[in-house]
Amino acid sequence: MASVPLVVDLDGTLVRTDTLHEQALALAKEHLPQAFLLPAWLLRGKAHLKQQLARRVSLDAGTLPWPWRWGRASWPGWRCTSC
Repeated sequence: MASVPLVVDLDGTLVRTDTLHEQALALAKEHLPQAFLLPAWLLRGKAHLKQQLARRVSLDAGTLPWPWRWGRASWPGWRCTSC
């Protein structure tokens, strides 16, 4: 039997937060001056905001508030978000 990957959206499903908010907080923590650009990026649209955040910060999945601990899954899986 072929292995079928499981792809699941993260926000509000597998994590108890919004990864967009987590990335904005990470930007403020790591690059505070750039955080002041958030409103300008948002004026160009949510997709533009997400793109700019993705260019500047990456989230450590281990720091996200998972409802359980991810052990070794018996199937290949990807945890996805639009960020």
